[in-house]
Amino acid sequence: MRASHTMKIAISSGGTGGNMGDRAILAATLQDIRESIPDVKITLLSINPDYRSEDKDINMAFGKWETFKTLQSIDLLLWGGGNLLQDQSSILYIPWQLSKVIAAKMFGKKVMCYAQGIGPIETSIGKFLTKLFVNRIDLITVRDEQSKELFKKRGVVKPPIYVTADPAINLKPSDPKETQKLLSTENIQLDEDKPLVCIAPRRWFHYNYTITPVSYNVKHDIWPKGGKEKFLNYLEVMAKTADYLVEELNAKVLFISMVLGNGQNDEKIAEEIIQRMKYKRNTKILSSDYKPRELMGIIGETELLLGTRMHALILASAMNVPVVGVIYQSKMKSFLQMIGQESRAIDIEDISFDKMVNIIDDTWNNRGQIKEDIKPKVEELQKRASSNVDFVLKLLEYPKKM
Repeated sequence: MRASHTMKIAISSGGTGGNMGDRAILAATLQDIRESIPDVKITLLSINPDYRSEDKDINMAFGKWETFKTLQSIDLLLWGGGNLLQDQSSILYIPWQLSKVIAAKMFGKKVMCYAQGIGPIETSIGKFLTKLFVNRIDLITVRDEQSKELFKKRGVVKPPIYVTADPAINLKPSDPKETQKLLSTENIQLDEDKPLVCIAPRRWFHYNYTITPVSYNVKHDIWPKGGKEKFLNYLEVMAKTADYLVEELNAKVLFISMVLGNGQNDEKIAEEIIQRMKYKRNTKILSSDYKPRELMGIIGETELLLGTRMHALILASAMNVPVVGVIYQSKMKSFLQMIGQESRAIDIEDISFDKMVNIIDDTWNNRGQIKEDIKPKVEELQKRASSNVDFVLKLLEYPKKM
């Protein structure tokens, strides 16, 4: 039977920060939950007092006191999605993320790990806390088989673990007319003779399992051994690749920032790549901090996306845009495998211009067939992503819409 009171759900995710991928996950999660539970009351837990939700009907809880007060009154805590269990950026990241789970269970509340990608978990404290507290969660969904296997490897055996898909694959893009307005504002003209190719760069090689966060390492120019040389090589290869896109494909190169600021500064990485290019005038960096749906609509107008960001690949694939992935973690390779495009991946640790060109040429020359191939794969992932909400309904004992 339907619950006699309005369901109250709290969400703890990375979506209240500057990461566009996490924001896309959050937007899709809110979209899917509202479609299944129209009268639900949702509160986002955030440490960012400057964050304002793109959903005007969402309550916000900032700081420890508001978080604890919220957790006392809810029916369910959704912990995720995104990549909340990893210790590569800082060994303090896992303890911080698990603190909300611990508090919710202290108040006797149901907790669901929602469509997370797990790992890497390599530190002793990370392994210990994962085994100790994740086993107390009521139900787990993960976005790939590798995450399920890592949970098992780290001793998570009690709660059921279901493999679904990343919620962002279900996100609905902005209206085509709105997308055209955004392109016009950016002074981007669509031209069949000058195709628009998208690049989503990112900072890497600062990650080294230390107590200090990435933002600190970047600010103080701290690198693990060989990290700086690898990063400079990445910038050079990306610049030569962008020049190749202009010279050989007559493309206009559009750089997008999946993370603005926050120590990672994708927009600055784009600038560093452009500085190394010959054809600087044939490039454009999106100038605004768009909503995930808006960015998704813009990506949908491109002919190819080269991404060092997982959710750039996801949003592009959902818009039926062929992708080439520069792989920095196994989660990206897992996604490309899910859409049957694992051959269009290059390891960031072994990146070279020749390898990039070979993959790009093959992708470009076969992009029509690729679109046909990935469409049914994406549709299957969208069904799997929708099942995340089915598990929410199950935990809440809320009737599923027919």
